Amino acid sequence: MTWILGASSLFGYGLILSDIQVSVGKERFDILQKAYPLSNFISGGFAGSVKIGFMLLQSLSDTLEIPREYQQTFAWDPIKIANAWSPRARDIFMRESLQERRLGAQFLMVAASPQPDKKMMIPGWDSKIYLIRFSSPNFKPQIMSKRVNFCSIGSGAGVSKFQKYIREKLKLGIFDKTLQAEVMNPG
Repeated sequence: MTWILGASSLFGYGLILSDIQVSVGKERFDILQKAYPLSNFISGGFAGSVKIGFMLLQSLSDTLEIPREYQQTFAWDPIKIANAWSPRARDIFMRESLQERRLGAQFLMVAASPQPDKKMMIPGWDSKIYLIRFSSPNFKPQIMSKRVNFCSIGSGAGVSKFQKYIREKLKLGIFDKTLQAEVMNPG
């Protein structure tokens, strides 16, 4: 079973979590990281074909490359990136063998927008988090931007017990302290 989870919090933080399990035939192994930081304020994770998943991660990482002199100050617009990258993701998927495509591919991007959320009037809480899901074969971006939200991909995404657990944690604000862990520019 694979489960990649993206979540946003009331306080303008986002997170991406994943399991580490892969299946080879009927065997299961806990050996593979499936979620990674990709650029300033953007992380991604995959489910499905491991080969295609890593190709998607590399493609999006290359798309998001920032020149060294701007790395401390630059942020991408998540919606523009999602729409620009979607055709590339589809091309990567379609170029693979039928055997690899049968495994499917899903991708989840969690990103903070450089544009403040105008509905929030409290400085520091005005960042807007986007959860963006892509699925084979077309990889059309499904964009979600509710303030408190979660989205998941993989075979574990449909497990109602998991969904209920996450919903309860988000309601109670349990993840708010967890969501303050920052990658690349801790502070």
